[in-house]
Amino acid sequence: AKALLIFFRQRWGRVSSAPAGFDDGGRRPTMRGKPRTDLWPMTWRGRRMAEGFEPGLVSVIIPTYNRADLLVEAMRSVSAQDYRPVELIVADDGSTNHTKGLGRQWARARASDGLRVRYLCQDNAGCCAARNLGLLESRGEYIQHLDSDDILAPGRIRTLVTRARRVEGFQFLVTAYRLVDARGRDIAVTMPPDFRAANRVA
Repeated sequence: AKALLIFFRQRWGRVSSAPAGFDDGGRRPTMRGKPRTDLWPMTWRGRRMAEGFEPGLVSVIIPTYNRADLLVEAMRSVSAQDYRPVELIVADDGSTNHTKGLGRQWARARASDGLRVRYLCQDNAGCCAARNLGLLESRGEYIQHLDSDDILAPGRIRTLVTRARRVEGFQFLVTAYRLVDARGRDIAVTMPPDFRAANRVA
């Protein structure tokens, strides 16, 4: 699949730094009908995203766990973007195979192409906690989420940032995405929610 969301840090940072599955009202998620209070310390981390950011910088956040080969493909799709500045933050959720070594090796090899890469590690706490770690450490004006089994389409970041800058009061952009098989062949195209026409930018 190809990731579909980019949002503006200044208007969404306080919301998106809240623990996944929670809101500021203190409600807790459930799993199979039982409260999951154990997730709170792992996802919340006791702090929020910093309000300061680097203008124009796009932070791409990839949470991963034991996905060495897929992770490299995702990272390559970020490196291939024709937009800069970009920081790529990989949040490793305690991988137990060679994911960490391969990811860091790839990052060192790309240190000279204008892409800033940071490889963060945490004890295994789940994808939501890893994604929140990336958010907390990000410095970008814009945030692009990317799962480690997804890739970004060529030119995606430049297109979305260009369109976002045209819209006063922009908060987030959602796009269609393609489902592909292991050989990159299309399976399906999934369209975004049908937002009101007045809120569309494309």
